[in-house]
Amino acid sequence: MARLYFRTTGFKELINRLDRMENAMEKKQELMKEVGEYCKTEIRALAPKDTGALQNAIDYKLVGDDAVEVGVMHSIKNNGRSTLIYGTYQEFGTHKMSSNSYMRVFWENRAEIQEMILDRILNLLAVA
Repeated sequence: MARLYFRTTGFKELINRLDRMENAMEKKQELMKEVGEYCKTEIRALAPKDTGALQNAIDYKLVGDDAVEVGVMHSIKNNGRSTLIYGTYQEFGTHKMSSNSYMRVFWENRAEIQEMILDRILNLLAVA
C-alpha cells in the first residue's frame, strides 16, 4: 500500500496567532461600550440645552454582541412633559416650531465613528 508523508511547519505559530485573535475579539464588548460612550457624549453635545433634561435622558445600551443603541433612553419628566416626547418635538419640529435636529446632525457625521471602530479593530488585530 502506498503512503504519502507530509512534513508541515508553522502550525504552532498559526495556532498561537489564532489564539491571540480570539483574545482580541473578546474585547468586542469593550469596544462597543467605547462606541456607545462616544456617541452618547457627541449627541448630548448637539442636543438642545434648556433645562438639561433632554441631555440627561440620552444614553446607550448594548444590544446583542455586536450592536449598541444610542438615543433618548430615559423618560424624565420635566415641566410635566416626558423627554421622550420632547426629544421627538426637538428633532422633527411641530406645527408651532421648526426642528432643532440633533440626532440627524450626529448621524450625518457617522464617518468619524466608523473610522474610530475600524481603527480600534485594526489595533486589536495587530496585537494578535
